[in-house]
Amino acid sequence: MKQSKEQREAAQNALKIAVASEISRRAGEEYFLEYHFAWPDRAWRSDVAWPRVRVALEIQGGNWNGGRHCRPSAMQAEYDKANGYACRSWLCFYADWVQMKRPELVDMIAETILKRKGSFNPIGGVQGALFSV
Repeated sequence: MKQSKEQREAAQNALKIAVASEISRRAGEEYFLEYHFAWPDRAWRSDVAWPRVRVALEIQGGNWNGGRHCRPSAMQAEYDKANGYACRSWLCFYADWVQMKRPELVDMIAETILKRKGSFNPIGGVQGALFSV
């Protein structure tokens, strides 16, 4: 039986929260959903953000069914938003719903947060925090 739109959105929201929670647990940083990372200049929101270390996760839905993120005007808006992250010193990860289920995504983001905090040190790499509170 095919899922209804409401069921699919509920499952996706649960997955987003589960992934964000696991990353936060590993990295020791609080996450926020729909975080206004460019306010008041722009109304852009991150799907998931760890603002203290300026790390974000954008989930690109509809890549395989001609959804919003596949249309030229929406892609241009996404480029503007990506540039908005960059000019504010944010690192933004991008994933679709299939990639959200991969453990490597959680590993990469948690490791990046720890690096930005200055507490990731597998072989003596990071010396201190990149951002102060």
